[in-house]
Formats: sequence, structure tokens, C-alpha cells
Amino acid sequence: MDQYALARKVQELAAGDAGLAREFVRILIDTNRATLETLREALNAGSWKVAASAAHRINGSARLIGFEELVERTVQLESAATARHAPRAAALFAAVEQDVGNLETWLENLPGAGDANA
Repeated sequence: MDQYALARKVQELAAGDAGLAREFVRILIDTNRATLETLREALNAGSWKVAASAAHRINGSARLIGFEELVERTVQLESAATARHAPRAAALFAAVEQDVGNLETWLENLPGAGDANA
């Protein structure tokens, strides 16, 4: 994902309001962290419906900000979980986890929005 495109999208979603942008970034980071942990636990437990639902939630966040690579991976992960295909789901989870980590880093470093703790 292009970090400049991400910055533009966050500003667009926040209607140019820096405070709202910071809040949006904080919520997105917190939600993705929690959902990623739910996804990890569900995959480890073989809770396929929960895993598919968590992948779907991360997909929604990715779509909102236009992170197409993450959108594609979460669609594939949701499908693998629905099909109860553990090896494929595990491989896709590793890629999704890396993408979510990269997204978090990019969001935290956005000028004007990235200080999620402000």
C-alpha cells in the first residue's frame, strides 16, 4: 500500500479534521489488534466460523482505507477458514499478520494523524 494514499484516505475519512483523524487511527489500530488476536486464537482452536468472521472484519477495515493487498488476503483467509483448510489458513494468517503490522506502523507514522496516543 502506498503510504501517501493511506494518508490521503485517512484525511478524506476525517474530513480534514486532525483530531478526528487521530481518533480514527487509534480505533483502527486497536480494532485490528483485537481482531487479529481473535483470529489467531480461533485458528489455533479450530474455531472456523469465528476465524472466518474475524478475517471478514479485518477485510472491512482494509476496504475502508483501500489496502487492496490486505483485502485480497483476508478474502482468501475467510474462504480457507470457511473450508476448514488449516494449512492454507495458517499460511494466509502469517501474511495477514504481517500486513496488519505494516499498516499499524504506517498509521502510527502518518503526519497529523499518526500520533494515536495524543
